[in-house]
Amino acid sequence: MIMLDEGHRHSDTIYNEAWLADLAGWPCKQPAEPEMLSRIKPAHESAWTRFPWARRRLDDVLLSQ
Repeated sequence: MIMLDEGHRHSDTIYNEAWLADLAGWPCKQPAEPEMLSRIKPAHESAWTRFPWARRRLDDVLLSQ
């Protein structure tokens, strides 16, 4: 998760164990490492992925797919 603030606005939800326990599928299985993508593609919001940009621009990557 990337959060741009200090998180105080989330203290009633993602930092609250009771709130989390009410979520379907919680706790979820956490992957040991990110999946390496060979091309940029949509993924589930809980997916942990990485992509080898190799210092290319997005346009260059998309044109090569």
